[in-house]
Amino acid sequence: MKFPPNEAGEQLQMPRKAFEAAVFHALHIAADNKDRDNRGQSALLSPMRHLDNAAKECDRARAALGDIGNHHGFDLEKLRRAAEDYQRSHDELIMVVEQLGVSGTEDADA
Repeated sequence: MKFPPNEAGEQLQMPRKAFEAAVFHALHIAADNKDRDNRGQSALLSPMRHLDNAAKECDRARAALGDIGNHHGFDLEKLRRAAEDYQRSHDELIMVVEQLGVSGTEDADA
């Protein structure tokens, strides 16, 4: 490939394959950098996304329990264990959130 003359007036040339490889390499580096930037941004938003999803799942669980009611085949012991696991996880989350300086998370439900 021929390029415009440089400042000294010399005509620059490069094999087409070398030019294509250089462009491909530059685009690949740019894409990698963009991915890294996106992951960084994603990491900053990840906690809020997880909490939003958790809230939706809690709403679904509440609705499902309402639909089941006192169905004869429902295992209340499994429900108790699942609720305890959820409560433990919730309590640990609140501790971490408060350690980050966000207070009043428990009062927000009241």
